[in-house]
Amino acid sequence: MRFLLVYLSIRLFQGMVLLTFGGVLAYQIYQLEAQRSWPSTEAAAVTSIMVPRWISGKSMQKIMVPGVAYTYVVAGKKYAAVSEPPRNDRPMTMGSTGRLTVYYDPADPGTSVVELAVWGWHETVVLAVFLIMIFACFSPRKKTGIG
Repeated sequence: MRFLLVYLSIRLFQGMVLLTFGGVLAYQIYQLEAQRSWPSTEAAAVTSIMVPRWISGKSMQKIMVPGVAYTYVVAGKKYAAVSEPPRNDRPMTMGSTGRLTVYYDPADPGTSVVELAVWGWHETVVLAVFLIMIFACFSPRKKTGIG
């Protein structure tokens, strides 16, 4: 009886972890696909500032990286945002001559990005862990003769 309880507890835990990883993965794929359809507009780079970025290693650590504050107009309404600058080699000019393309969420124009999301290493790791866990949970087991 105790063995069955332990076995069912492990299977329940595996199921919860699978659901969590599957949900995270599905949400990331949804975000990637949603951003692909976002319209773009011209934005004015207002000023350069330092913005926080979280990096992982032995522990999560916050570092400050160069960023850009910009303004853009959608349907006659002006919005302001802060982001890391686009990853290109061109230097940015600030003020009315500093232009960059931003992509905004049509459902919430106040949400914008300077670069569209791409499938990166983080998503690849989550997908790999998810697939390994599915394989581990549903692969047939050899009978050990115990019990």
